[in-house]
This record gives sequence, C-alpha cells and structure tokens, in this order.
Amino acid sequence: MKSMVVQQGPATENQALRCRPKLDRQHLWRTLPGKYRTALEAFLRAGGPVPPGAKTIGRWHVPGSIMGWHLIDRDLAAVAEHVGEWADLLECEVYPVIEDDEAAAAAKKVSEK
Repeated sequence: MKSMVVQQGPATENQALRCRPKLDRQHLWRTLPGKYRTALEAFLRAGGPVPPGAKTIGRWHVPGSIMGWHLIDRDLAAVAEHVGEWADLLECEVYPVIEDDEAAAAAKKVSEK
C-alpha cells in the first residue's frame, strides 16, 4: 500500500534548519484510491489540525479533485507527525519552501559566479 512519500533535500538542509529556525514546509496531498469519503469525513470532523510545534499558514484544495496543499510553518518533526496522522488516507509529499526574496538572493549569488 502506498501511504506516504516524504522527500528531503540534500544533507545541507539539516544545516539550513539549524541556521534558519523558520523554514516553511509545503505539504502536497492526494487522497488514496478508495479513501476519498473517509478522508473527507475525517477532515470535516477534525479539520486537520497540526501537532504542537507547527502552525498552519494556509491550506488550499483543488475543487472537484482529490488533491490539495497545506503550508506548515516550522518544526519538521511536527510536520512528519501530521503526515503520519493522515498516512492511511492520503499520499503526501513534503517540500521545504522559501519566499521570493530568499529565492532571488540565491539566484543572484548563482548569476554572479
């Protein structure tokens, strides 16, 4: 059974987590085949709260589909716990994300090489 996929960047990401305490996580979810109604009922019942140590920045749903995004702030362990809570109903992918200004600064460093 395909329950969850948690993808991480290279080992240097751990260094980034220590240097930058606020690294957001984009959580892409898709309902597992045959689990849509169960997932919908669970979401309507509890709302999908995140564990202590994490904070929901926003959650978006693709209308009429089985897919959406959940942007979670901070604690990677809390994000992993949250993904685990939904693993029997959703396939999840977790990505670190940064703001435009941070991406622009990185792009500028690359372009100056």
